[in-house]
Amino acid sequence: ILSGVISGSGGLTKTGAGSLQLGGGSVADNTYMGTTTVGAGELVLAKPSGVTAVPSHLVIGGAGGLFATSATARQFNSFQILGSVTVSRGGLWDLNGFAEGFTPALLEGHPPLTLNGGGSVHTGAGIVYLPTGGDVVVNPSGVIGASSLISGNLGLDPGPHHFNVSSGIPIIGLDIPE
Repeated sequence: ILSGVISGSGGLTKTGAGSLQLGGGSVADNTYMGTTTVGAGELVLAKPSGVTAVPSHLVIGGAGGLFATSATARQFNSFQILGSVTVSRGGLWDLNGFAEGFTPALLEGHPPLTLNGGGSVHTGAGIVYLPTGGDVVVNPSGVIGASSLISGNLGLDPGPHHFNVSSGIPIIGLDIPE
């Protein structure tokens, strides 16, 4: 448990099969500048609702090649991420019944939500709010059987939204959707 404030100009990378909790008592925002990466194991976001656990972009999964290592970011309160969320093969963003939204100015040109090669989002009774113009991008990444999934609730702010879904992998003239 990292219960205090994390600050500095770098990012935070979670490796190893265990669990790391951000929060657990601190009512102050984390302020480090870099990307938060969950390469393996579980990152638990447990700051109070509305207090920043991840002050920039969150990247979950993608390690381990074809047989990706399991990586999970799990929320224990709402509105703790300031940047975009990218979930890659082997990754799961589990909102655990809580809510998360995005502020366009803090996305720095990234789409709010990107799913690569089988990354998944589960909201439970929670909800992911997409801002006006907030796109969801799904890239199969050339891995057969790597289906990405959004299970649960999406809230769309008024205005346009795009779901950019790349095609599956062509094999001997067939297109296998992912």
